[in-house]
Amino acid sequence: MGGEGMSQGNRRLAALWAAVILLFASCIPLAGAVPVRAAAPEEPVLRVAFPDQPGLTMVDAAGNYSGYTYEYLMEMAQYTGWKYEFVQVEGDINQQLTVLLEMLQAGELDLMGAMQDSPALQQQFEYPGNSYGTSYTVLAALKENTAITTANYKTQKGLRVAAQAGAVSRRQELEDFCQRNDFSPELVEYASGEEMQAALRGGQVDLMLVTDMAMEDDCIAVATFAPRPFYIVTTKGKREVAQQIDAAIGRINEADPYYNTTLYEKYFGNDDSELRLNQEELAYLQGAGALRVAVVAGKEPLQSYNGKTGEFGGITVDFLRYAAQQTGLELSFVYAESQQELKRLTTQGEVDLVAAIPYNYSVAREYNVAMTQPYLSSQIVMVTNKHTDSDELEDKTLAMAAVFEFQ
Repeated sequence: MGGEGMSQGNRRLAALWAAVILLFASCIPLAGAVPVRAAAPEEPVLRVAFPDQPGLTMVDAAGNYSGYTYEYLMEMAQYTGWKYEFVQVEGDINQQLTVLLEMLQAGELDLMGAMQDSPALQQQFEYPGNSYGTSYTVLAALKENTAITTANYKTQKGLRVAAQAGAVSRRQELEDFCQRNDFSPELVEYASGEEMQAALRGGQVDLMLVTDMAMEDDCIAVATFAPRPFYIVTTKGKREVAQQIDAAIGRINEADPYYNTTLYEKYFGNDDSELRLNQEELAYLQGAGALRVAVVAGKEPLQSYNGKTGEFGGITVDFLRYAAQQTGLELSFVYAESQQELKRLTTQGEVDLVAAIPYNYSVAREYNVAMTQPYLSSQIVMVTNKHTDSDELEDKTLAMAAVFEFQ
């Protein structure tokens, strides 16, 4: 208890996220006479349920609070002016939740997060219109088990899925998912989540049916389904508090539409940067031999060739060399003096890869290649003669590389 103030393979490549930081400033007069105004009434301290839920509501040994719900509450306080008293109780997580829900229902608490919605719960607690996040049901596999992936699990026969006894709704979600996806695993029941995890790590089962927020760090989701929004709720009858929650969430979403995603990635994102290859991919690497990579002239700094030294360089060449180091692939670079030479090499099968080609389906068909997902983005700009008005380009001549399309 404590008080706190405001305050996958070639075809899967990492995406780059851009973060926008919103800076808020207020003007403060530094000198001169300022009128005296009456102090605003002090906002009440709201008592908040704080169960020991990893990723959601946590307290470390030094008494520092953290978690998805904690941070969201503190962000809300920027708009509501609320102060909080975080209330913890003894017992395991089920006991804690039971006691805290009873306290909330009795009005001894003001707020509780991570609440799912249902008609029955609507009768007991006051809900805002806006949720503050979404959880999913997942089929989780061990990261070290490269035989099961998001691409192949549906085609594998005899997969065993651990499910917790009594989790009726989650099992119904799995049943609906299996029917829609023609997937027929064997369900194995366990009394607790700990037993399920032990069975997964011990090899008694292949997958585990859990929520994304309960997935351990050594696991990875191979299937995600059944989204469920969750809410911050208050005691039944405290409609004004629910309206303030709703308004604050709305303002957070307006100011930063990606705030929920940022928090989710911080506390529940399964960032597995280690390259994991399945048996099929490993078998390919063992028999691939040297792959011939075409590097075309005139693409600096993306790719280049030094005729004097015979050295290949550039961003894409370095990228491919890094990929080769990580996978064990052997690469042999082939120089193409022009786009026409590149087209001949690809259409006649004299190379296996092209170091860089625009992500364009028409170009891919013309050059007889299949494209990976993009791994680099760059802008195309138009450079005009200094005597040319860029607003008056009708009847003007445009020079461009043949590999690009003009529309």
